[in-house]
Amino acid sequence: CNDCDTTLDKDCDHIADTVDNCPDTYNPAQSDNDSDLIGDFCDAEPTVSDTDSDGDGIRDISDNCPDIHNPAQLNSDNDSWGNNCDNCQDLANDSQTDSDNDTIGNACDPCPLDPLNDIDEDFVCGDADNCPDIPNADQTDTDNDGIGDACDPAAPPCPAVLLLGKDDPALDALRHFRDTVLTQSSSGRHLVNLYNHHAPAITKIIQSNPALKTTTRHMLEYLTQMLQFNYTAQ
Repeated sequence: CNDCDTTLDKDCDHIADTVDNCPDTYNPAQSDNDSDLIGDFCDAEPTVSDTDSDGDGIRDISDNCPDIHNPAQLNSDNDSWGNNCDNCQDLANDSQTDSDNDTIGNACDPCPLDPLNDIDEDFVCGDADNCPDIPNADQTDTDNDGIGDACDPAAPPCPAVLLLGKDDPALDALRHFRDTVLTQSSSGRHLVNLYNHHAPAITKIIQSNPALKTTTRHMLEYLTQMLQFNYTAQ
């Protein structure tokens, strides 16, 4: 080692210690079969990588979440993935398939093809719901155009529109009440679904009975006045 500076190259292999993958062992070739930055000549397991990407003290090859720090290695469903990176923590799913990319694996996703997971909470997933943003569990589609009556502009008018007219500002109060009050509880959503289901039949009855139409309109006008008052007061 007479031709090297051992203060910078302890093993005299002409590779500076700062970049030598075996600074204490002569290995000028710097071979590293497992690409773990530890040279084969000083690596206890030269064919098994010592890389620990997340720095949790567990080598990637044995870590059930190699990219997420999880030293406890908790794995509730005993599949190949630790809880910290498992998209179905309580249901084994080695494939981790997530078709709608909502971070919930298909194996435990109630709506595996709907990333919003039934946003209107009518128990029909958005990918199959003919009114994905409006609760309509019965999926009634009178004209069979693929758009549910609850959101179809071509469907028969709902009773409120029939009675008040489609441009009446009182409809905004009714819709506000539906969206901010009724849809916020299971019983309210059930009521909305009942209304949507029976609306076409109610419309026909009102259209066929002028006296009933007048009486019902007066009642609805009174109701909307109360709702508008409360809405304005807020």
